[in-house]
Amino acid sequence: MDGFKEGYSFASRTGSFQYSAALSEEYVASVEQEISTLMKNLVELAQMNLKKDNKILSGDIAEIWHEGTFNINAAARQAKDHATANRVNTLGSADVTLDSGAQYSLKYYATSEGSAKAQAVTAFEEYKRNGGKKTLEEYLKLHSELSEQQAIGDPLYLDQYRLVPEDQLEGVKTFLRRKVLEESYRGDGQAKRYQDALDMLADSDGHAVIDNGDGVRSIPLTKKQSIELAQLAKENNIKPEEWGVSPNQVIKYEDILRGSFKAGLSAATIDVILKLAPEICKALEHLIKDSRIDPEELKKLGLQALKSAERGFLIGSLSYSIVTTCKAGLLGEALTAVNPHIVGMISIIAYDTIGNGIRVARGEMSGREMINVFISESFISVCALAGGSLLSTGLGPIGYLLGSLVGSIIGGITFQAGKKCFVSLCVESGFTLFGLVRQDYTLPESIISELGGDVFEPDTFQHSVFTPTPTQTQKTMTDRFVVDRFSPQTIEIRPLRRGVVSVSAVGYTF
Repeated sequence: MDGFKEGYSFASRTGSFQYSAALSEEYVASVEQEISTLMKNLVELAQMNLKKDNKILSGDIAEIWHEGTFNINAAARQAKDHATANRVNTLGSADVTLDSGAQYSLKYYATSEGSAKAQAVTAFEEYKRNGGKKTLEEYLKLHSELSEQQAIGDPLYLDQYRLVPEDQLEGVKTFLRRKVLEESYRGDGQAKRYQDALDMLADSDGHAVIDNGDGVRSIPLTKKQSIELAQLAKENNIKPEEWGVSPNQVIKYEDILRGSFKAGLSAATIDVILKLAPEICKALEHLIKDSRIDPEELKKLGLQALKSAERGFLIGSLSYSIVTTCKAGLLGEALTAVNPHIVGMISIIAYDTIGNGIRVARGEMSGREMINVFISESFISVCALAGGSLLSTGLGPIGYLLGSLVGSIIGGITFQAGKKCFVSLCVESGFTLFGLVRQDYTLPESIISELGGDVFEPDTFQHSVFTPTPTQTQKTMTDRFVVDRFSPQTIEIRPLRRGVVSVSAVGYTF
C-alpha cells in the first residue's frame, strides 16, 4: 500500500504538468501536420502536371496554397473551421469551400483585367470561352434549368467570394468599378454582375485572402509567386520557412497565450480531481459507517480544492507556454526536438530535490532519506513516462495522463518491493549498497541495559508514596503463614539478529 500511495502521490503532483505538455505537443504536431499536408498536395499536383505550363498551372497551385495556408492558420489558432479545395471543373463550381459555409472562386490570370473579367463572367460567356458553338437559344434549350437572365445577366459565381492574386487586387477593383459605371450608363442589365464581383471580392484589410471573419486567414499569393511555386513543386524543392509557413512563423505568442489559458483550466480540473479523489473516498467511507459527513471535512475538501486548482492552473499554463515555445522553434531550432515529458519530469524531480536539500540543512531530513526520495522519484518517473507513451498513441493527452497515472502507481509498488529485496540483502550480507544503506554495529541502549551495562539516564523526579499502616487484625492474619519461595537461578539466552532499525539503516535487534 505504501508503494501505491507513493506512486499516486507522484502522479497527482505531476499530472497537471504532463497533461499540459501533452496538449502542447499535440497542438504543435497539428500545425506541423497541416504544413506537411500543404507541401504534399503541392508536389502531388505539380508531379501530375509536369508538362503543363507554369503560368497555367499557377491557378491550380493557388487553390492548394490558399486551402493549405488557411488550414495551417486554423490549426495555429485552434479554430474548428477547415478549408477544402474541391478540385472539380463543373460549371459555376466553387474552387475552395469552408466548413463554415463560405465558398470561394479563384482566378489567377496574367493580368488584373483578365482575372476581373473571369470573376464577373456569365454562364453563357463561359460556355463561349470554352469553345461553345451554340446560339443563346440553343444553349438555353440545352440548359433548361437556366433562365435567360441567369444565362447572360447573372454572374456565374453568384454568392461566391472572388479571390485574385495579391498583386492584382487593386487593379481588379479599378476595372470592376469602371465596368459598373459603363454598364450602368448603357442600361443593358450587365452592371449587376460586375457589381456583384466587386462586392464579393476577397479583400481583408487590403489583402487577397480567404478569411472566415474569426481571425483565420490564408496567406496572400501573387501571380509571380504562384508561377515560382509551381516550378518548385515540380522540382520537389519547396522550403516552408522561405514561404512563411514554418511553425515558428505561423504560431504567434498570442496563440500560445490563448492555448495556455485553456490548458491551465484543464490542468486545474485534473489537479483537483487527482488531489481530492482519495479524500472523497474517505468521506464516502465515513458516510457509510456513521451515516453522516463531518462539516469540517467538507471545509477541508473545499480548501484543498482551491489550492489544487490554483497550483494546477499555474503549472498547466506555464508548462504549456514553455513547451509550445520550444517545440514551435521560437527559442531556436535546437529546442524543437526536446521531449516535453522528460523535461517535465526532470524539472519536478529537481524541484523536489532542492526542497529536500533545504530540509536536510534544517535537520528535518537525513541525507540518506533525501537520496532515497530522489531514487524513488527517478524510478517512478521512468515508469510514468513509459506508461504515458504507451497509452498516448491513439488516445492523445488523456491517454498519456491515464498511462502516466498507471505507470506511477506500478512504479511505486515495484520500487517498494525492490527496496525490500535490497534491504534484505543488506541485512544478510552487510552490503551498504554504495553507501545508501547504513550498517550500524553499535548495540541499542535497551540491549546494553539488559546485559547489565550502565546506560546514561537523565535525572528524574522521585515523588513520595503514601503507605498506610496495617491494623492489628491484618498483622495477625499476615503472621499466621509465612511461605518460603524457592527461586532457582537461571540464565536467559536471547540471540541478537540484524534488522532494519530506521530508514535505510540496518542494526542489531531482538
